Amino acid sequence: MPDSTLELAKRCPECKVPGEFQQALPGPRRSKVNVYICRNERCKTTNETWIVQVNADGSIPERKKGPKEFPNSKRMVDMGSSYVDYLQSEMDKGETRGGM
Repeated sequence: MPDSTLELAKRCPECKVPGEFQQALPGPRRSKVNVYICRNERCKTTNETWIVQVNADGSIPERKKGPKEFPNSKRMVDMGSSYVDYLQSEMDKGETRGGM
């Protein structure tokens, strides 16, 4: 199924009950991203949100299963870890000098 309709896409991924529309946000390449929330009290994901991308031509891309992959994510994690280590060492220096 290459494209699904908005009527199918706005259903809760867990219980399949149509979600309540929350807001529309700008998406990539002139698309928009609709945010929905499940209000089915019998659903284990009640009050959780999900997004539906609507392409400029009105089509809905197929939902991909599996883990998300982001380019350069390992490099970004390494940079963040290095920065946290740096901040910790600066805080330690401040404590030994009578700062903070």
